[in-house]
Amino acid sequence: PMGEPDLTGTPGAVLRIKTAGSVPADNPFVGDDRVNDMAYVVGLRNANSLEMNPDTGDFWVADQGPSAGDELNVLVAGADYGWPYVTYGRMGTSPVGAGATAKPGTVQPIYFWSPVSMAPSDMMFYTGDMFPEWQGNLFLTGLSSMHLARLVLAGDHVGAEERLLDEPGHRLRHVSQGPDGAIYVIQDMPERKILKLTAPPAETDS
Repeated sequence: PMGEPDLTGTPGAVLRIKTAGSVPADNPFVGDDRVNDMAYVVGLRNANSLEMNPDTGDFWVADQGPSAGDELNVLVAGADYGWPYVTYGRMGTSPVGAGATAKPGTVQPIYFWSPVSMAPSDMMFYTGDMFPEWQGNLFLTGLSSMHLARLVLAGDHVGAEERLLDEPGHRLRHVSQGPDGAIYVIQDMPERKILKLTAPPAETDS
């Protein structure tokens, strides 16, 4: 959403509720009439993926910017991630609002894509055995970017990025890990199909 955000609603927020739908008493904005009691964090634009980091127990969210400015954020209770006042993206060729990329009281992303968009649609922390060199890496599917991104992590920092399945015209919607450690990716364009990434067979001595 653009314009002055209505924090009493739910757009731009990650919500935290109990299984029966009630609000936990320790939610960070409980008692603040300016913010919805269900909100755990605010200031996001279009968060399409939420995953728990198995090494830390923290939840990470991938947030789509307007034209670029897509973000990767680690959720901290009560945090404001800045949208629409703070962004690395643009609306076409124009800056968003005042064009600020930082503001006191808001949290910076741990990683962002700009000026080229990632348009993240889903993400997964890899823990399988099929690709041992990829254990602990974060995988994200891209819509308009049309590739699978592999991020090498060092704690809450991204050390390197690799583009996989980088084929023009192939929008990628979802990524998951199979019980054998294979990686499955759902492609929704140009035709709908499931792609499976497996390790090459081990070489044997003849």
